[in-house]
Amino acid sequence: MKKRIVSLLTVIIVLVLAFSVPTFAAKYVASVDGKSFTSVQKAVNSMKSGQTLTLLSDVSSNSTVKINLGSKEVSFNFAGNRYQYSGNGTAFTISSGDITFRGMKVLSKNYAFTIKKGSTVTLSNGRCTGYIENKGSLTINGGSYGAVGCVYSYDNKDKDELIQNYNKLTINKGDFTGYKDNVVCIFKGSTVINGGKFVANVEHEDMRWPVISVWKNTSLIVNNGSFSGKGSCIDSGGKTTIKGGKFKSTNYITIYNYQGNMRIEGGTVTGTKDYYAIVNEKGNMTIVDVTVKGGVGNETTKNRKLKIYSGSFSDYSGYYNIRNFQGTMEIAGGKFVSKKANTVYNDKGAKLVISDGVFLQKGDNHYALYNLGKATLTGGSFTTRGYKYAIGSASGSVLKKNSSVDGEVDYQ
Repeated sequence: MKKRIVSLLTVIIVLVLAFSVPTFAAKYVASVDGKSFTSVQKAVNSMKSGQTLTLLSDVSSNSTVKINLGSKEVSFNFAGNRYQYSGNGTAFTISSGDITFRGMKVLSKNYAFTIKKGSTVTLSNGRCTGYIENKGSLTINGGSYGAVGCVYSYDNKDKDELIQNYNKLTINKGDFTGYKDNVVCIFKGSTVINGGKFVANVEHEDMRWPVISVWKNTSLIVNNGSFSGKGSCIDSGGKTTIKGGKFKSTNYITIYNYQGNMRIEGGTVTGTKDYYAIVNEKGNMTIVDVTVKGGVGNETTKNRKLKIYSGSFSDYSGYYNIRNFQGTMEIAGGKFVSKKANTVYNDKGAKLVISDGVFLQKGDNHYALYNLGKATLTGGSFTTRGYKYAIGSASGSVLKKNSSVDGEVDYQ
């Protein structure tokens, strides 16, 4: 009897211990078409073309997710969850594949995405903090992107531009905020911007980083959008075409073409009290139907020129509305109004040709046109309201033909 009781007690104790021992179920963080995985990397490695990876919870990791899927087309659905990367590299490295990230929340103090040659990536909506390096084909469809709080090292070793493009980049709207460098830097390849809001928050005013930087032998097309910052909105040494948009700098030249070919067709450009709104330095520039507040300066060298066909131009402060420092400038239309300085100023040695346009000077002791170089007028109307002279020419090289002058001509 005692043996039976002992045996029964032993069975009971074993059962109690068995049920009292805690069990630790594996935590699933991602799934692929219904199959769950304990890590995002394992889920990625299992993917086949056409499948979707879904995050099941917030993820914190210091390891890079490596995506190398050949020609497979897959998608990521964050499902409202956050992916926080705390490592020193990049959150996602895409070496190959056609990957679409939807509704993402990727938070990184370093790089969020490194996109290599041969891969195609689409980022659709969501939020992303961290730098993006693109050497493949990247399309951004909306969302919020910023580098505020990211690791910053201005030592010529690390790239601190929010988006670094080396191949093909297309942006279809979205909010983009820089930290201490460019919002978008086009080192190589081409970029197309179809709207969006771009803001460069540069802490040091002596570091006048542009919002968009266009390097030599690259191209940029802007189809509308809002661009603002302490530095230039666009600084171009390549081929840039602007078809609308709002551009405003608070501390430097708003649009600066230092050696490339630029065409500005539509939009609004606002300068500062200390710099011209638009400057063409060593490149070719064409301006059509643009509203400019803050003036235009031309400093072209031989065989390059600035052409203005139409638009509305007004001065901001004591700077001339239009100034041709050197090289060649052609004006074939537009309305030019100044209150505090000469409306058009052509420097010594510079060449100016005006075939049409309305030039009005409202201030005292200033000209609608003042010429020190070679100025040829075949049209246009020149009016002064605060001074008796509409045109002044130190060299006497102004030729009037089919032009209207309301005021006297002063040959000095």
